[in-house]
Amino acid sequence: MISFDPTVLGGTATSQSSGSGSDELGQDDFLRLLVAQMQNQDPVNPVENNEFLGQIAQFSMVSGIEEMSSSFGGFQTDFFSNQAMEAAQLVGKEVLVDNPNVSFEEGQQVSGNIQANGSLHAVNINVYSAAGDLVRTIDYGSLNPGLHAIAWDGLTDDGESAVSGDYRVEATALLNGESTTLPVQLFHRVESTSIDHGSGQIALNLSNAESINFSLVKEIR
Repeated sequence: MISFDPTVLGGTATSQSSGSGSDELGQDDFLRLLVAQMQNQDPVNPVENNEFLGQIAQFSMVSGIEEMSSSFGGFQTDFFSNQAMEAAQLVGKEVLVDNPNVSFEEGQQVSGNIQANGSLHAVNINVYSAAGDLVRTIDYGSLNPGLHAIAWDGLTDDGESAVSGDYRVEATALLNGESTTLPVQLFHRVESTSIDHGSGQIALNLSNAESINFSLVKEIR
């Protein structure tokens, strides 16, 4: 009887009839071996139906996995291409991300959100210059749990327009009587995109000279 293992693939079984020099056992090789096994089996002790069907099922399963892997690879490529196109369309728009550093232009407004995970009191939005100077404090009083919009109109505490430049926005509050700092989400303009085909990562280059992963965008406007 000729015996063989149809699951032996990828260099452990060699096809002598394909003439291609490949070390992979293909479908044609499998069928030849299967026919040879049937022709040369012991008439007194033929291959059991279950064993015969099992060999076919094993090969079909391996073949199916290879086809699925190939299809999934194509899906990944299409998905990455679609994401790259979507990211490119964001250039010139504003995206909301977890980033408190903003490039401010005189006469414009800075806006975003803060998340209250409990009842907050004495909520303040503090705006600092790149040098670390406090230029504006905005009192938001008490806030219930949830997401809350915040905004800086670009004025200093003296009521004058802040100069263009880099600023940092921080949020502080009292939570259960304890002072806490809240994460700040701000809108930033997208200047350009960067695509790393090797890692499959797409980055958005923001107006504050920082980059964030495309997947971290929470809102677009």
